[in-house]
Amino acid sequence: MWLTPDSAMQPAVWNGFCTEYCGDSHAKMRFRVFTVRPPEFASWVASQQQPAAFGAVAAPAGAVAAAQPSGTIEIAPRISGTGAQGGNDPAVRRPSSSNIEGPDTVALPTQSTVIPVSNIAPGYTFPRNQAQFDYAVPKTPTPAGLTFTRGLTGNAGRGQQIYSSAACIGCHAIKGNPMSAGIVGPNLTHFGSRSTIGAGSFPNTPAYLALWIKNTPRMKPGSLMPTLGKNQISNQTGQPVTTGGLDDQQIADIVAYLTALK
Repeated sequence: MWLTPDSAMQPAVWNGFCTEYCGDSHAKMRFRVFTVRPPEFASWVASQQQPAAFGAVAAPAGAVAAAQPSGTIEIAPRISGTGAQGGNDPAVRRPSSSNIEGPDTVALPTQSTVIPVSNIAPGYTFPRNQAQFDYAVPKTPTPAGLTFTRGLTGNAGRGQQIYSSAACIGCHAIKGNPMSAGIVGPNLTHFGSRSTIGAGSFPNTPAYLALWIKNTPRMKPGSLMPTLGKNQISNQTGQPVTTGGLDDQQIADIVAYLTALK
């Protein structure tokens, strides 16, 4: 079935779903189609062709001040066993239950510890957090028992360093980060501009991203991404992750880095 949007219509988002059974998490194979006007599409394409907007070129020693947090993003207060209340974004809505296992905090820095690759303005990004597009926000609950340490602050510059020496670079590419040249996993160059993660399973917010990095196979059974969270049960070995595992502070830093990749 082919759909041609009318040139007079306003920008819109459409939900799509996989229609052929393909294995584990088949029901979570989703996608979004965004209909926008030609100038907006051209702007988006031009931006996507650029290197990462954060940290693409290393700064000379001492050239840039250390990162300073400019605010906080609350990560997932969560009701045990049910995920986000009513499936809503846990970074936005706090459950009223007393059985809360969060929240956590990631602070995004105003400065990086690296020099941006260019001064090109960010391209068009489809608007988020608008009530008329609520139908396109995933409502998938998070797994029971998967929690994150309360009160952490992530640093994007530090996160880039951790990411660049972790298992992440074996699968993912970030244009402008020479350490990240993988071809197996999704390209993360402009990850922060995306609206969802996990093939549309979860909103792309720090709340969900922290849990996703910590234990992807728990978040989406059948995913080939290995378990990275320290002391989490590995989906590959069945044993707790120790050597090479990421603690929650390291994950918070990586979340801040990836969120800065607009």
